[in-house]
Amino acid sequence: EIPKGAQAKTARDWLFLCFYHNQRGEYEQTLTAIHKANDIFPRSYPLLYLEGFALRGQGLTDEALSTFRGALNLQPKSVQSMRQLSRLLKSVNRFEECEKILFQARDIEPNNAVIWADIANLYMTQKGRSVDYVPALTRAAELDPDFMRPWVTSVRGLDLIKKKQLNQAEELLLRGLKARPGALHIITRLGLVHSKQKNWQEALEIGNEL
Repeated sequence: EIPKGAQAKTARDWLFLCFYHNQRGEYEQTLTAIHKANDIFPRSYPLLYLEGFALRGQGLTDEALSTFRGALNLQPKSVQSMRQLSRLLKSVNRFEECEKILFQARDIEPNNAVIWADIANLYMTQKGRSVDYVPALTRAAELDPDFMRPWVTSVRGLDLIKKKQLNQAEELLLRGLKARPGALHIITRLGLVHSKQKNWQEALEIGNEL
């Protein structure tokens, strides 16, 4: 929590304030803090990244796309920004652009399990790409044998759910949750499994936890 009466004075103060509001989902306050910071300090990569995130949180997709591209202009090899940009592109069905940016991220960090999971997830949600996702998902699993990447576990679980292998999905997701307790990606998928199994009480408990 920010102490009552505290005011941002330095660049670090402003960055902390932006992160603080962003983490709380207070996107309007995040943007206000960013704009005030930009009046005092040169536009920086961290502030642009947070601005893109906040714009996306407000549903301003075009503005968020432009801002993330601006962040990438400052740090062209930022895999983090590439992933956020790809998620936005996927959300508006610009699949070819999404694939291109994910491939760029993969080339920068070829052993990043999360990026491979992103690629698999992209193909899994596209018609006519039902086979293409398998090598990417296999690679993601190989790079995360200890279930330490909740997003990877979540995508693996979704694959099993789509195949109607609900017991296997539950087992895999529970292993992931044991490795990373409280991981929202995994908990969300477990809720989906329980709802499909018609285990309504368990699904309700997960909904309450989320």
